[in-house]
Amino acid sequence: MVKYYCLLILFLGGTTYSQSPIPLGAKLEKIAVGIQQPEGPIWIDSLGLLFSDIAGNKIYRFSPSDSSLKIFHEPSDSSNGMTLDLQGRLILTQMELRRVSRRETNGTITPLASTYKGKKFNSPNDVVVKSDSSIFFTDPDFNIPNGEKAELSFKGIYRISPSGGLTLLDSTLDKPNGICFSLDESKLYVNESAQAKIYVWMLSAIRFRIKGYFFRFLFRICRWNENRSKRKHLLQRTQRRLDHFPLRSLFG
Repeated sequence: MVKYYCLLILFLGGTTYSQSPIPLGAKLEKIAVGIQQPEGPIWIDSLGLLFSDIAGNKIYRFSPSDSSLKIFHEPSDSSNGMTLDLQGRLILTQMELRRVSRRETNGTITPLASTYKGKKFNSPNDVVVKSDSSIFFTDPDFNIPNGEKAELSFKGIYRISPSGGLTLLDSTLDKPNGICFSLDESKLYVNESAQAKIYVWMLSAIRFRIKGYFFRFLFRICRWNENRSKRKHLLQRTQRRLDHFPLRSLFG
């Protein structure tokens, strides 16, 4: 078995930071071959590693205790991103069915969102759950099923509230892909694949209209430290705009 050492280099705001989430001395090991399109890995202490095989239409489980690789769920309907809700249930995007779903403890699938204003999503890609149990996901158009067409004129970022309500948060990115929160949940990061950029929303400074339209602070990470005076002016200007509207926070 070939083993490698790796180091993650992070570039931020013109300054280079050399840091790695990988423990010193850790070794990279090949755990599977023959997977057609691996995506969406998630570690669950009680199970091990789960990951999607989009083209293979399966979710696999790798157990480190015996190095076994088994099918965890089939068909997965081309699942991609996966995460857990606060009850430990698997939340997954299913691109073949163009929806976000939940896998119950008995293995059945419960759809959570499949349309926006009566129109099907493109192909929900990645998903993350906030500590208030709300679900955020991206919907680019990478994998609209063969023979089907896009029904929406945009690629969106959405939020499913704890009560099940759906809100469109952004419709301006071309290929919104990976999505995650900072550890304190004050920032929401979204990868824009078409532009090879990562965008960040400063959640603690954003308030939203009930209907879902929102004034947003959208900063490229690499520009965050470039111009402090410009940043301060933008924050003040946006706050003035916010003060003219009856708004409420979607993030708690």
